[in-house]
Amino acid sequence: MKIDKKSMLLVVALLVCVIQAGFAGVMHFARGTVERDLSSERSNLRLLQARASELESEVPKPVKPVSDTLPKLLGGPDIVATLQAIQEYGDSTGVLFDNQEADPPMEVGRQRFTVTGRGTPAQVCAFVAALEQSERLIVVERGRLVPSTDFNVAFEIGLVTFYRSELK
Repeated sequence: MKIDKKSMLLVVALLVCVIQAGFAGVMHFARGTVERDLSSERSNLRLLQARASELESEVPKPVKPVSDTLPKLLGGPDIVATLQAIQEYGDSTGVLFDNQEADPPMEVGRQRFTVTGRGTPAQVCAFVAALEQSERLIVVERGRLVPSTDFNVAFEIGLVTFYRSELK
């Protein structure tokens, strides 16, 4: 059996049409998948933007404005009063403490504290700002933040207070 040129051309044209229709079907399916994924991602973006705006509205205001006065040096280490002040700053900003402890004194005129806890990033920032704006001289010497839950971070902050030491 001999195939003439017209039949061969017709078979090739039909084959090209079938392949083209197959590619069109694949592209139609792929486009639908991409559109569904895009719609899902846009929905997630809207949810995250709404959550971010809620969190921004929950940011606590600074405890008090920055004062122009110099911080006060304590007459002695006064560990209990310092820990109480740290607790008050934490309560006012909404952070939760896991541990507060005074480190053994290593230098005269300086007392170190280690504070660990958790809160939202905004709460932790407000807590550190409250410490820096306090009337007593409290310096953040070191800090470490690690993710805790979805919107919280765990922190460990090393603080130093200074006091007047009367050397005899």
